[in-house]
Amino acid sequence: MIAAVMLVSANTFDADFAIIKQMKILFIYNPYSGKGLMPRQIDYVKCELSKMSSSLDYRFCGNLQELYQIISQPLYSYDVLIFAGGDGTFHHVVNAISAHEYRPILGIIPCGTLNDAAKNFGYNRQLSRSMKIIRQQAIQSVDVFKVNQQYGIFSISAGTFSDIPYAVKSYKKKRFLALSYYAAAFKRLLKKEAISGVISVDKQNEFSFSAPFLLVLNSQYMGGFKINSTAKLDDGIADLLYTEKGWFNGLFRFFFRRHKVHRYSFQEATIRLPHTYSWDVDGEEVKTDVADIKVLSNHLRIIAKK
Repeated sequence: MIAAVMLVSANTFDADFAIIKQMKILFIYNPYSGKGLMPRQIDYVKCELSKMSSSLDYRFCGNLQELYQIISQPLYSYDVLIFAGGDGTFHHVVNAISAHEYRPILGIIPCGTLNDAAKNFGYNRQLSRSMKIIRQQAIQSVDVFKVNQQYGIFSISAGTFSDIPYAVKSYKKKRFLALSYYAAAFKRLLKKEAISGVISVDKQNEFSFSAPFLLVLNSQYMGGFKINSTAKLDDGIADLLYTEKGWFNGLFRFFFRRHKVHRYSFQEATIRLPHTYSWDVDGEEVKTDVADIKVLSNHLRIIAKK
């Protein structure tokens, strides 16, 4: 769920402070992402944003429908969209703006369960750190992948473990944070599962596969762990990873025998499964038997740690 959004007018990040003060900011808050923000934290964010702009508006957003009413329209008069939330929030924001020709710069205030997407840009759950990154205004162009009609910023997965982000109950996420995910994953370690299908990479290499689970990453992080250390967010490619059956449903190889992990880098790929599966796209469920994936190079601009 979305937690907070800021919109800023005029392309001014390379300008001096006097120009930056002319930006118009809209800060929208929805309390249903992770543990959310406490009232004093909301006040702190509003105070910091008001220092960046002479015009600051604040709205309370109670659900995703209210969020989409605001950000699903082209935001021609705004330059920056800063949201507070987790990976699911990131997914919703990316999908709301990616279909438009004009896309505002994004900034992040992480308050979700794992915040895998935000970690790629130097953020963590420390609010003061997030605001420091936003104040520094270092902009990074990043790739986005499109899977069928959905957009994603960091991961696609199918098979064992892939349904955990949306299967774990919200109250458990709020109470136990990452531990709620790890507890669910632990239950799957000894339950042997596998998916199989056909993969086509860049319309040249087609092959069959069978694996406990399949990953497509535009990110270094997955499940709170850094498992794809060579990934770059702005190289125009994504990485497809899988391994044959093994200890703990193949998870052992991802951490301790990485040379056993099959890895393919691609710009376009098609994954065909024998029947409809539930896929995890940035923590949200997508049901399909055929996933057509395309990497959109430098599709978004994000405020990142210098």
